[in-house]
Amino acid sequence: MTSKPRRRRLPPAITIAALLACLLAAAIPGAGVGPAVAQPEVPGTATKKVAGPDEKSALDNLLAALESGGNLLIGLMRPAQEQGTLQDPRWNGLESPRQTVLTFLEAMHQVGLGYDEAWPRALKTLDPPEGTDTAAARGMAVQLRDVLERFPPIAAVDLPGKEEAEGRFRRFELFPRGLPHDWIWQRLEDPPEQRLALVEGSDGLWRFSSRSLAELPALHASLIRLPPIYQETERGQRFLQVFDPTVEETPWWGWLALLAALAAGYGAARLLRSGSARLCRRLDRAERPVAAAIARGAGTPAALFVFSILLTVGLAYVQFGPALQNLRWDILQALMVLTGCWLLIELIDLVSALVQARLSRRNDSRFERMAVTALRRALRAFVLVLLAIFLLQNLVGIDIGAFLAGVGIIGLAISLAGQDSIKNLFGALSIFINRPFVVGDWIRFEGKMGEHLGEVEDIGMQATVLREIGGDVTTIPNMLFIDREVDNLSARSFIRRQMDIALPYHSRPEEVGRALEVVEGVLRDDEVAADALVDLQDRGPEVSFSGFGAYALNIRAYHWYLMGERGEVQRDSDRGWYSYLKHCSMVNRKLFEAFDRAGLDFAFPTQTLELRGADGPALRLQDDRPAVRGPSGPQRDAVPERRAAARS
Repeated sequence: MTSKPRRRRLPPAITIAALLACLLAAAIPGAGVGPAVAQPEVPGTATKKVAGPDEKSALDNLLAALESGGNLLIGLMRPAQEQGTLQDPRWNGLESPRQTVLTFLEAMHQVGLGYDEAWPRALKTLDPPEGTDTAAARGMAVQLRDVLERFPPIAAVDLPGKEEAEGRFRRFELFPRGLPHDWIWQRLEDPPEQRLALVEGSDGLWRFSSRSLAELPALHASLIRLPPIYQETERGQRFLQVFDPTVEETPWWGWLALLAALAAGYGAARLLRSGSARLCRRLDRAERPVAAAIARGAGTPAALFVFSILLTVGLAYVQFGPALQNLRWDILQALMVLTGCWLLIELIDLVSALVQARLSRRNDSRFERMAVTALRRALRAFVLVLLAIFLLQNLVGIDIGAFLAGVGIIGLAISLAGQDSIKNLFGALSIFINRPFVVGDWIRFEGKMGEHLGEVEDIGMQATVLREIGGDVTTIPNMLFIDREVDNLSARSFIRRQMDIALPYHSRPEEVGRALEVVEGVLRDDEVAADALVDLQDRGPEVSFSGFGAYALNIRAYHWYLMGERGEVQRDSDRGWYSYLKHCSMVNRKLFEAFDRAGLDFAFPTQTLELRGADGPALRLQDDRPAVRGPSGPQRDAVPERRAAARS
């Protein structure tokens, strides 16, 4: 039985659906298994086999149909070829090796889509050994399909037709001589010795020989280790076979029921969301934060649950073909799992908020609150990973064990590329274990870009966010905190200030003594001590004539500034860097006023000039007069002669 090319007119709905499928297929490249690229895959890599009849999920068939729909749309723009379907197959004869092989491939392809009606067409191409029952024959057909999938894509021109075979030969060896199989020999250490051949029977029909079928299990065991190379499918054939039953068998009121269910589900979800928001506002006004948090967290999952139920009800009125008969339950399962994970994440957030609210009542709970935040993030990530694993394994059909094994193969490359990420993770663990700082602390840190001084806003698993004193937000990798010093300003309970005061070198000894008394008097002032929260009996100031500087006599003073009366650290009090600066400003102002009342001067850099003539003595001029601002700019004030001297 030969086939004649002819054009098939497609319903408008199918044409429109094909256009949409083309766009979707472009957005999901490689999602389906449309026309194969005739490039063998490298053995040993993790590959998801999606061609088997009994191994494909409804989602696999849907994605493959979308890609096939794109091919169908392209085919509508090219010269038409026959579009084989289950009712009107393109290949359905045994008059030549070409007819037999392509009939078998097309029939097994339709079997793979769930159409058991194609089994007789596939089995009639076989000449099984005597005594083989139908179940065993089907097993042979599946093994033969697996073997043919390891061959390069088989085209009609690669096989002899009726005119080429008639009267010339009665046996055609498909493997290993009939088709090129170089890539098989390159990848198998022990090439198979079995042969795959078709023979012409006494009735003039070609079938796979009984001897080849007897050797098929051994050939299958040898080739199954290779990745499959899927044969090309006819343009749009899969799309038509998947969606034809849906379009033709679903009545108009079924589509109307689906639209009504979608509209009802969307409306109910919106009502639940808005009702949950109103309830939260009422509970907040009633000062019931726990109940408000529960209502806020349950709003979205409840809306998604109601939408899922109504969508499933609407899909019940749509007639799906064998390839998509489980799709509605896959959709419901995915939505229910998504709802459960969403609810679990909201529960994690709620418990975390309650624990942090309880810890906030304690003054020493900053580390515990930071640990709760880190645990919340880890649990959320764990739930999302579980959701991804479920969707990949149960809906997409990916073997997670094989996938993880494939990831292990490239683990070395990942570890090399992710060294910094691993170091950052250990840096975060070091921060949580050693507690050099917590969120809210002020730290000083020497990074790669210089010194950073600011407040810690967040400690993540990879980086720490620091808001610097100038307002800039700096992200510092956690690994830098492992081997560098961190100055935690918020962990200090006091600041002991060192203050240097310079007196000019022309000062008399009694002036130096008076300066020491003035400085100590200022630091022991009642207002200064009260602002510093200092008990002068225990932590009085220390003032000394510390040395002779390059241009001045140096007086060094130490005085204290406490963060709390009971020894509190900075993070547990309302005092900090800015209050300390105000205290320093007050001390400096009082000191300046006291020096002015005592007639004492502060030193400043001096300059000495030495003028020497050819025969005369040297003249040295020293000017250490302070500059004052007059009507016309900086001038020198009038000072006694002892402040400006000329020596020869």
